[in-house]
Amino acid sequence: MQRLRRLLTLGLVTLLAACSTEPPPATLAEQFTLSWFTQAHQDVRGEHLCHALGLLKHPQFTCDELLDHAADIIPDSRELVSITPRECIGDVCGDFFELTFRSHTKNGADSEEIALVKRDDGVFRLYWYRSTSLLALLQPANAQTPGEKSPEQAAYSALTERYPGLYQFPPCYDIRVSSSNLMGELAAAEQLDPVQVEQAAATCGPSFCLAFVGRKVASVCP
Repeated sequence: MQRLRRLLTLGLVTLLAACSTEPPPATLAEQFTLSWFTQAHQDVRGEHLCHALGLLKHPQFTCDELLDHAADIIPDSRELVSITPRECIGDVCGDFFELTFRSHTKNGADSEEIALVKRDDGVFRLYWYRSTSLLALLQPANAQTPGEKSPEQAAYSALTERYPGLYQFPPCYDIRVSSSNLMGELAAAEQLDPVQVEQAAATCGPSFCLAFVGRKVASVCP
C-alpha cells in the first residue's frame, strides 16, 4: 500500500510539473514582442518600455521614436520570418532573441522589422527595434530621388537581407573611407563575419557605420 501511495504521489507531482512548464523561451520572446507592438498601437509611451542599456548602446533613436514607427505598421500585416537566439550583441552578452517580421505600413509600403529582445531575471525587454522607415531616417535629406535607391543603399539592403542582425548598424553617409577610420580589412559580403563587425562596433561606439567600397564592405569608425 505504501508503495502504491508513493507511486501515486510521484505521478501527481510529475503531472503538476508538466502542467506548470512554461512555453519555450523563443515562444515567450515572440509573445513579449507582440505585446510590445500592441502597446505601440495603443499609444503607450515611455522609456520603461525599452531596455535602458539598449538605449544607451544604440542612441540613434529614443524609445518613443521606436514605438512611433512600430505603430505605423498594420498589425495584421506582420508575418514572423524568424526567431534567432543570440548570446552577444557587440560587447553585451546575455539572453537575446532576434525576431524578424515582414509587414506593411499604413500607407501600403512594404517594410521589414527587426526586434531584439533581452531577458534579464526572467523578464523580457525591448533592446532595440529597426524598421524600413527608421533606417530611412538615417540618410541625409534629399540624398536621392524618392522611390529610388542609390548603389550604396542597394548594397546595404542586400547586406542586411543576408545578415539581418546588421540592421542595428546604420550605413555611412558623406563619410570618406580612409586608413584612419577603417576598422579591420575590407570584406566581400559573402565572406563577412557578423561577429567581427559587432566587435568593431563595440570598440568604436555610437558613431560606427557600414560603408561600401566597390563590392566590399567596410567597418568604419568616423
